[in-house]
Amino acid sequence: MFFNDIYGQEAVKERLIRGAKEGRVSHAWLFLGPEGCGHHPMAFAYARYLLCSDPGETDACKTCPSCRQVNQLAHPDLHFIYPVILSPQNRSAGDAVALFRKAMLQQPYMSLESWYQTLGEEKKQGVISVRDSDEVVKKLRLKSFGGGYKVMIIWRPEMLNLAAGNKLLKIIEEPPSKTVFILVGEQPEHILATIRSRTQTVRFQALSEEVVAQALETTTQVGSEEARTIARCSEGNMHLALQRARQGNKEPEHFLRFREWMRICFKKDVKGAIRWVDEIAGMGREKQKLLLVYGMQIFRECMIGNYTGEAHMRISGSELDFSKGFARFIRSSNLIPLTEAFNDAAYHIERNANPRILFLDLSFKVFRLLHQ
Repeated sequence: MFFNDIYGQEAVKERLIRGAKEGRVSHAWLFLGPEGCGHHPMAFAYARYLLCSDPGETDACKTCPSCRQVNQLAHPDLHFIYPVILSPQNRSAGDAVALFRKAMLQQPYMSLESWYQTLGEEKKQGVISVRDSDEVVKKLRLKSFGGGYKVMIIWRPEMLNLAAGNKLLKIIEEPPSKTVFILVGEQPEHILATIRSRTQTVRFQALSEEVVAQALETTTQVGSEEARTIARCSEGNMHLALQRARQGNKEPEHFLRFREWMRICFKKDVKGAIRWVDEIAGMGREKQKLLLVYGMQIFRECMIGNYTGEAHMRISGSELDFSKGFARFIRSSNLIPLTEAFNDAAYHIERNANPRILFLDLSFKVFRLLHQ
């Protein structure tokens, strides 16, 4: 990944390049932004620029031995850790490094959900373990292979458990010479405060509709009109936009499940709710959480449609057709209780609540709130 390969985020690119040229390189960065904004590929592009033997004015040289090694994410001075779902096969991030390299090279904007799908483990929550922290400390104590920078990228530091995070505090605060940490996160409230305080934060904004549409036109087979429609619905999330472009006319999975759920809740179909909950309980926790987040987005779009008309709704196709009818049952009196109930459920899913109990209880709340 080069700076030129990253869509948008021009101000961040300029800041990082200018700082590197002037020798103002923080020992610990926190790249913070929403999913699909490009902060993860930006971390690798910045690492490449720091490791490049002959960096140019706007990007790495692309031809030096260092750049060629980074092409395969195999540079001896580039290290990275990421959440894995612990199992006998994957006891740490290092056990899944071949899969991660392949996934990252194929889709630099990949989400946590798609990474878990690559691992083939979707029913548990990932973690960055103490074993990973030990590996970080061990690797960074070694001398630089090329005599320059050593870069450690930590994707989703929210997944550091307390013990693992505490092991990293000392080395993040006082790293060896020319060592750079780049933490790439999305939920600052879930990152240990002691780690956040030791980093310099770079905030990334969601991509504009124009940037997403242009990227889709140049990298996929969709036409300009369809690209604009997808960009409008993706809310600046390049991963989601690319996913929708690949799906074509196929209806999104979360939409189909949410629509079925709301129809069951509207009819107060207890047997149907139990059957639906049993199906959802078999999904991975990341998918369960994303379904709840998707539901909150639909509630919001319904209210936008109620107050300003469908022209301002950021959905299209079957989602728009459903939401126009569903919007009659989303009012100012039940929007906040619905949103709070879904938000609380997502919070508890992250903390390993029993999904059957949680979704059935939430369904009964929706029964009542839709008919309030």
